[in-house]
Amino acid sequence: MVNLDGEIEAFVTRRTNELYKFKSSLAMLRRGVGKKLGDVPGILEYVMLPGNDESEKMQQAEKAVYTAITLYAFHQQGNNEFVGKNSSEQGEIGEKNFKKSFGAAVKQLVSANQENKNAITRRLDQVLTAQDLTELAIHARTLVGQMKQAGVHFDYGMFAKDLFWFQQPDYRRNVVLKWGKDYYRYTEEEKENGK
Repeated sequence: MVNLDGEIEAFVTRRTNELYKFKSSLAMLRRGVGKKLGDVPGILEYVMLPGNDESEKMQQAEKAVYTAITLYAFHQQGNNEFVGKNSSEQGEIGEKNFKKSFGAAVKQLVSANQENKNAITRRLDQVLTAQDLTELAIHARTLVGQMKQAGVHFDYGMFAKDLFWFQQPDYRRNVVLKWGKDYYRYTEEEKENGK
């Protein structure tokens, strides 16, 4: 597959939009959070990419899709509003059609929950230093749960693409830097307020 990361992003974006209103499917998917692909066989139909490619890259793509969609199902629980949406208005960094990364969503979570900034930052650090996707999902689940409570949404298609690259030793650092920069980047308002 020539553009596998693009296919991953498109698949997850499409699938989360399809699953949004199917509460029983979302409940089944939530059982997979923090588990390895294949541990909950009943959800494979929702997370498997089309085709019969058995390459290592395809297996990594499927793990990324699985992790993103199960965390999305957890995030969507109890929300009537779709949590995987992108903003069509101005984003935090002034871009049109801003696609909010996981790191930017954690930053927004801190803005909504200043008293827990240190705990949230520690949890993000655990996500960024995770050794594999299962460990990452376990730590991310706590942050996603807090995002659910605070009404913070992010782009799950982009998240899945990032998770794919996170598994590539030569690119993992790029994902960590992207999320870290999005979290620590000061907005103009923060600069003016001296935060």
